[in-house]
Amino acid sequence: MPDPNYHQPYANEFAIGYRRQFAGQWYGDIGYVYREYKDRTALVETNAIYNGNVFVGYKNPALNQIYSLTNNIWNWPVYKALELIAAKQSAKLQLLFSYTQVWPHLAGTWQPNDPASFIQPSAFPFDRGLLSNDNRSASSNNGLDISSAGQSSIEWMQQIGRANVVYRAPWDINLSASYTYQNGRYSGPIYTKIAAPDPQFGPPTVTLSNGRVVANPLATTARLAYPTRSDGQFELAPLQYINFRIGKEFPLPKNTKFSVNFDMFNLPNLGNFQGFLSGANLLYSSNYGLGGTAQPPRSFQLELRYIF
Repeated sequence: MPDPNYHQPYANEFAIGYRRQFAGQWYGDIGYVYREYKDRTALVETNAIYNGNVFVGYKNPALNQIYSLTNNIWNWPVYKALELIAAKQSAKLQLLFSYTQVWPHLAGTWQPNDPASFIQPSAFPFDRGLLSNDNRSASSNNGLDISSAGQSSIEWMQQIGRANVVYRAPWDINLSASYTYQNGRYSGPIYTKIAAPDPQFGPPTVTLSNGRVVANPLATTARLAYPTRSDGQFELAPLQYINFRIGKEFPLPKNTKFSVNFDMFNLPNLGNFQGFLSGANLLYSSNYGLGGTAQPPRSFQLELRYIF
C-alpha cells in the first residue's frame, strides 16, 4: 500500500573548506562535509495492534502484517568528514597526499512498530558499522531480524589515507609508488539469542476475533547483545596497499614510441580481510568475529606497449 505522498530520497549537504597555493609549488586543501540522507524508502507495518508493549492482534483480522511504502522520516544516516589534501608538482616530481576521517551515525529513532522499539528501545544509537545506504531496497524496519542481520558497508570506512609519488629519473626512467590505507570497517550490530521469548511482550500466539491464530511478532528470541547497536562491534585490521612501477619510453621514428613498464602490486602481501563471513556478527555462529574475502595477493606485471 503506497503512501500517496511517497517521493524520491534526497540529501542535505553542507561543506566548508580552505585551499591555498604555497611556495615551492605546494598546494593544500582542508574541508569539512556534513551530509544527511533524508526520506529513504521505507516499509512501515500498519496493521498490528499493541497495548503498550504487548501485541494483541491485527486491525484487519483477515490479514497479518500490512506494509505501507513510504519515506523514512524517522531515521537517516549522517556523514560527517574532515578531508585533507596536499600536493606538489615540479618538472621531475609529483606528490599527492589525501586523508579523510569520517564520523558516521544514524540519527533519529526506530521506525513505527519496529520490534526493537518495544523490546530494546534504548539500543537505537548507531555510530559505527552502518549498513549500506542503498535506496534500491527499503531501510530496515526490524532491528531484531537476525535472518537479514546486516553487516557494515564499506562505504562507511572511517579512515582513508592515500599517498602517491611520481618521479622522472635520469635517462627518462619513470618511477612511481602509491600507498593506500583504509581503516574503520566495523562488523555491524552484534546479535545473540535468549532461551525463550519474553512473556512481558505477549504470548507466542494470539487468537484474533475471527478465530485465526497468528504469531506474535514480539515473541522473538533475537536480541541485540549490547546496550546499543554500536557497542561490542569488532573491527577488521586495516587494509594497506603499496604499489610500485618502473618504466621507460623509447622514442622511435615517425613519432612512434615503445614503452616498457614493470608493476608490483600489494607488495606487503598482508592478506587482510575486506569483508565478513555470513554470521560474523552473531554471537552464537561458528563464523562469529571472522572476516572474509582477503585482499588480492602480491602480483607482478610486465607491460610492453607500442604507441603509434
